[in-house]
Amino acid sequence: MTDEPLAHRRRRPTRLISVSGAHSGVGKTCLVRTLKERLGGGTALKVGHGLRKDREEILFRDPESAARFIRERMAGGDEAPPYLFVEANRIHPLVEPDLSIFLGATSRPAKASARQAREHADIVLDGRLSVEEVASVAAQRLRRGARFSAEEADRLVEAIDAFYRSYLRRTDACALTAVILAGGRATRLGGRDKASLPVGGKTLLNRRVDLLQPLCPEIVIVSHRLARPAMGRQAAPEPSARPARANRDIRIVGDEAPGCGPLMGLYTGLLHSRTERSFITACDMPFLSRPLLLHLRSYADTCDAVVPRIGRYLEPLFAVYSRDCLHAVRVALDRGNRRADSFLDLVRTRYVDEPELRRYDPELISFFNVNTPEDLERAERLVSAQEDRMPAGPPQAPAD
Repeated sequence: MTDEPLAHRRRRPTRLISVSGAHSGVGKTCLVRTLKERLGGGTALKVGHGLRKDREEILFRDPESAARFIRERMAGGDEAPPYLFVEANRIHPLVEPDLSIFLGATSRPAKASARQAREHADIVLDGRLSVEEVASVAAQRLRRGARFSAEEADRLVEAIDAFYRSYLRRTDACALTAVILAGGRATRLGGRDKASLPVGGKTLLNRRVDLLQPLCPEIVIVSHRLARPAMGRQAAPEPSARPARANRDIRIVGDEAPGCGPLMGLYTGLLHSRTERSFITACDMPFLSRPLLLHLRSYADTCDAVVPRIGRYLEPLFAVYSRDCLHAVRVALDRGNRRADSFLDLVRTRYVDEPELRRYDPELISFFNVNTPEDLERAERLVSAQEDRMPAGPPQAPAD
């Protein structure tokens, strides 16, 4: 594929792409910018009463005016733009887009005008589908018929994929609370508190906090010892030498009933979480694949629990749970269960198996935990030898 912008090549009929949404602030302008960048140009239109978010977009007060402008431009011959991008929910009855994309965050009610726009959309991005499912749907829609060339379709799929990954990270519907269980002691390390074990110049707990802060708007640390009144229930340990981000909320809570194992820690974390879904993890896991966590999150709207499975073994302390699990966890606790996976048969659980996990974490380093002196030594070696290989910025698409 050549890097020459499609907009600069042989004249083709103008393509009209509409972007609608469930409400304001869902990301319509961001998607239009991404589409324009990948396609190499075009004219952006916006219908509404707000201010322009892009200096180059043309603002219309009503869809009828926008539709007249679109028809004039599309009939403009050689002077017509290669692509028209319109942000509007009510444009479809007036003109027929070549591609309609609807954005909707499921945690907020949709505007009345959004219902019709969603019905007419070719592609719906609302957090319910995984990244792979969205890419597959987009490819099928775009390659059906002759409205877009194969190269245009490929670039549109790339643009939608890039936007959707960003969308899953930032939308309120997809926000995760990170719950770190920090109450265990390392019996094979002399009974020492796992949270305070040093690895690579940081304690295990501080390392976990640092890894999760860029991904989660809230962190809840479940630790009966750290939450004792003398230490301050709302005080948080300093995660590193650098200041914590001002918009990141870190809280420490004690187990609702101390001494009842990891299942009680999981229950406590879900109980104190302020978001619909939480990522439950243990403090003794020094590494994290950010793309893997985001991939697990992409499944969470279709089930109550998203749990990795490696061979016959489940990883319930590197998993995403909905607040809807609280009742099932309470039932398991009342039955005397302490294992973190003892309630999964009572909820809708999506298991993610090893081949899929390795696409995002080839060495499965996210599941390594510290239990023995040998584990601690290995963690130190891995920090020095592999930390620079761990994703440090926005996650990239996995290699095929």
